[in-house]
Order: sequence, then C-alpha cells, then structure tokens
Amino acid sequence: MSTAQLSPHFHLTSYEGLTRVARHTQAFSATGEVSRFEREFAAGIWQLEARIVTTDEGRDFFLTASLEDGRASQVAFGLELHCVTWSRAHFLVLPGAVYDGNRFHCRETAGYPPSAAQTGDVGPDVPTTIGDIPRLSNTEFQSRLQLLSADMATPAIGYFDPHRNLGIWVLTPQSTRLGQIGFDFEEDLTSGTAVIRITAPGIRERTRYHCMNHNGASPDRAPDWQENEAGMLHVRIVTFPCADRMYFLRHFNELRSAIVAPAAPREAFALSSARALIEEKLNRDNWHEGFGIYASD
Repeated sequence: MSTAQLSPHFHLTSYEGLTRVARHTQAFSATGEVSRFEREFAAGIWQLEARIVTTDEGRDFFLTASLEDGRASQVAFGLELHCVTWSRAHFLVLPGAVYDGNRFHCRETAGYPPSAAQTGDVGPDVPTTIGDIPRLSNTEFQSRLQLLSADMATPAIGYFDPHRNLGIWVLTPQSTRLGQIGFDFEEDLTSGTAVIRITAPGIRERTRYHCMNHNGASPDRAPDWQENEAGMLHVRIVTFPCADRMYFLRHFNELRSAIVAPAAPREAFALSSARALIEEKLNRDNWHEGFGIYASD
C-alpha cells in the first residue's frame, strides 16, 4: 500500500435524507492484520474492525461496523483510500461507465440520444463531446463521481499512475446485506489529492445520474441501526507495476471475477430458437423497404 501512495481509513457517515450530517474517519495500518476501534457517533457507541489478509492476488480488507449501544439513524460505513499524489494525468476507470475520468467537452442539454447536428458540434476541429454522463471536469480543479455497484460492468474502480508506472484496482462484491455498494471519487487538483470512498450502502448525495441527466432525485437512504446490529464489507486492493494504459486494462480482465464470480450459464432456451425470434421481430418491425436497411424509428 505504501508504494501506491494510498492511506486507508474507516469511515462512518450520517445523513438526514440525502444531506450528509457528519463523517468520522479513522486511519489504520495497511500492514497490520486487525485494527479495532470504539467510537461514539450518531447517538450510538460503535465497534469498528478492519481485518486485512494479504495474498498473492492483493490485500483483502474485511470491515465490520457494529452498533454496541444505542440506536443510530441513517448511517453508512465503509473504506476511504486517500491518494496524496493525484494529477489529471492519472487514468481513472470504473468499468463500463467511466474511462480516463470521462474528461471530455460536455453538452449537458444534449439529451438522449445526443445529436451532433442538434448541438452544432460538427466539423474536423470539434473536440470529443459527450452528454451529461458521470465525469470528472476537464476544466475545474475540484470534481466528483458518485455511482452504485450496479452502474458498472463490474463493481470496481482503478487507475493507472503514469508518473510511477503503477496500476491500482479496487474491487468489491455486488452488494452487502445493506444494499448496493457505493463508489465515490473526489479529486482536488489544487492540492494534488484524491479520495476513493467505498460505502455500504451507497448513498448518491443530492442527485443521481439517469439517462444523460445528472439532476434526477436520488432514491438512496442510509439505514437505521438497532443495538447489536452489524454490517460487513469486503474490499480487495490490487497494486501492480504497469507500463501503460493498455496493460492496465488487460490486467483488469484477469482480476474482474476475483470477487464477483461469473454467473453459470442458464441453458434454458436454445440459441436457434432465440435467433428465429429475433429475426422475426426485426423483419416485422425494423425493415425499411424504401431504404433497403434495418432501422429503428
């Protein structure tokens, strides 16, 4: 972990609806086996435990938050990883959702599907342009991404550090008993720092992304806790020498099923039958005789 310039912290966060009320962070050693803490937070006494198992594949963090005394309203917990050497040159990836931080010129009102003809972004000198999708800013010094585990092809976040030829992947299960896991990334380019926050359950504060729109109301809510209630979170961190972006992405293919195992195939429907159904549908609904092509209206 020291070579990755990452510092692990346990966090407890309380909310009123979608508004963060308080956050307690507790640093712990990434080289020890077990770290335990007792903290008063959100009208309760909490026992926090971080157990670390080092394997050939990486380091597994097993975090447990247990409410020992009292009742606590709307509290989430998880792991924070503080990166103290962050720059815009770092290649940030959340599989299937964000590549290179999605740092592109944005047309927030483009809607779906975005049309270059409608926005006027036409011509050989026009920069790569995106709609209102999750992204880091390509102009501002502070920006943030908030996604849930189901928003990605695999619940993971990682980056390639070109200054140190280093790759980092952070992987989790799809969910805990509290719900989907949250992936929150904040950068501050003024100070050259960033925070990766893995939270159970995921709370997208204020708004959520849905279909080219970042202004939808977030449905997330942190859980209420009863005395002796506990939550557990598993996070794997893999650090490896990495020469370039392509190796960083290829190595992910070797890691992506480490925690979320691939689903077994369900051989309930013959592929030949599926093909016949698709062919019939396309010929019925999508063939345009005048154009001589298949198309959607």
